[in-house]
Amino acid sequence: MADSNENDYPLNMMSAEGDRKRRYNAAVSRAKNQVWLVHSLDTAKDLKEEDIRRKLIEYSMNPISYYLILVMN
Repeated sequence: MADSNENDYPLNMMSAEGDRKRRYNAAVSRAKNQVWLVHSLDTAKDLKEEDIRRKLIEYSMNPISYYLILVMN
């Protein structure tokens, strides 16, 4: 994942629709044993809550917790 933010406001949204969603899905679903996600973004500051990049980073940091939040809502 390559992106940067030197502003005081979130990056433009990368929606979960269309080609971007397919790219993320292909990258993550083809992994056999593990996925390494390297990023330098502050998810709370740099990405909007609905941004697919934020969702992927948050899931990668704590998959069980993220799953429980989805199930509870």
